[in-house]
Amino acid sequence: MTDLLDRLTADGHRITDLMHTAGDPGLAPLHDTDPAALARVLADKAHSAQLLDDLLDPAHLRTVVHFSSVAAFWGSGEHGAYAAANAHLDALAERHRAQGRHALSVAWPVWDLLAEAHATDDPEAARAVRRIGLGGLRLLDPAHALAALRTALDHDDTCVTVADVDWPVFTAAFTAQRPSPLIDTLPEARAALAALEEEARLAADAADDLRRELTELNAPDRTHRLLELVRAHTAAALGHDSVDEIRPDRAFSELGFESITAVDLRNRLNRLTGLSLPATLLFDHPTPLALVDLLLTELLEDGMAGAAHVHAEIDRLASGLASAVVGETDRASITKRLQTLLTTWTTTDAGIDSDTGAGNAPRPPAERSVAEELEAATDDEMLAFIDTRLRRNTPAG
Repeated sequence: MTDLLDRLTADGHRITDLMHTAGDPGLAPLHDTDPAALARVLADKAHSAQLLDDLLDPAHLRTVVHFSSVAAFWGSGEHGAYAAANAHLDALAERHRAQGRHALSVAWPVWDLLAEAHATDDPEAARAVRRIGLGGLRLLDPAHALAALRTALDHDDTCVTVADVDWPVFTAAFTAQRPSPLIDTLPEARAALAALEEEARLAADAADDLRRELTELNAPDRTHRLLELVRAHTAAALGHDSVDEIRPDRAFSELGFESITAVDLRNRLNRLTGLSLPATLLFDHPTPLALVDLLLTELLEDGMAGAAHVHAEIDRLASGLASAVVGETDRASITKRLQTLLTTWTTTDAGIDSDTGAGNAPRPPAERSVAEELEAATDDEMLAFIDTRLRRNTPAG
């Protein structure tokens, strides 16, 4: 420490203005940040600033500027230790200010110059830059950053945050789990929240349309339709131009999903389906096919089927009957089941209103006689009746 002090005060010079920019984020999920990892991050960022405070003569210090991070202001994924270290810098600035010295702590996002220097050769850096964009923060132009720094110094601020924010994207990500009093008073955030509410309304309408579409499809087509949607939104969340890499049975973890991209896909699917899917969605359902199975269950849990779907099922029944080779005993048994099914259908439809549960008005005699005639029909007459009705309801082509 004495050697460092000697170098800082070489040739009899006194340090009057200090700008502290040291630090290594040491990015890691909180559950992977052990005491040793926390100590490393704190040493690089917080302890070095504290050391300078202890060494320098406070009587000669005019201005102290700390480069903090937005992680300390509003939090950021995998920045737990770094957020704590930078919060310490904010506290140091407040302490200097309380002791009558000019001090400033600026919470920065990633600067564009720093990102470009590493992203081209480092895949991890490239992924980090893309992750930043998904969270609604643009890389900060250095010229704008220095201009903002000058403004903060001129205005005698103590703690400020400087960021180039894509408010619609940032607000959606920042309020994905819960409302945020931190930003809901900002005009840009309020406008973004209003737009999100309108988007939610439109999404609810689209989700209703999707449910109706699915009920009118047969089971394989439903799966295919949802799989198309899941693959498309997966590719969009990952920033891919095509779905070629999004194979139905490939694990999401192999595709490069991280916490923020997983939440982004979850949010996309919530808007698409009108569901409230959990943040752990991709971990609980690790492949596109597994996710489709969940969506099918959630979207069609009431088992309701639209008219088109019922017609499609009857078409398949008609096809099976037309190609069936059965004996007289089996034919009689099948006929009786069909008669019972049709009687149940007409009786249920006549007696109960599906929306209110109230009884409907009795059907006209001409309609009631259909069921009566079917009860008395021979096997051939019964099959001919069904075949005639099916042909009438089958689209041409």
